[in-house]
Amino acid sequence: MINGEWIPDVLVALAEGPKQYTRLLDTIREKTHEDGWSETRHLYLQESVLNRTLRRLEREELIERHREPTFPYRARYQLTSAADELLTALTPLAEWPKHHADLVSRAQQAGHKEQ
Repeated sequence: MINGEWIPDVLVALAEGPKQYTRLLDTIREKTHEDGWSETRHLYLQESVLNRTLRRLEREELIERHREPTFPYRARYQLTSAADELLTALTPLAEWPKHHADLVSRAQQAGHKEQ
């Protein structure tokens, strides 16, 4: 359910709270690897890709879409309670490399030497 390009990025961005579509896109595009996000090139996230990702996450019931009933029509996205639980469960796994940066660095260097 969470395997796929941009899915972790969307989930993490929405963990900060509900966001309108344009703000969600801007939030993801502004993030960098230095912020602790994946190494994906966030600046180049295209709207069509974000739309596909959002539809998939809606089908999988990890996000909810709320459309404002009046013009201008805006969509606001937020995590479901299941997605909140998932992110809570995954947080220790995401934190582990930060606490063992030296080990991760040595493993990466060893992997480069083998190639």
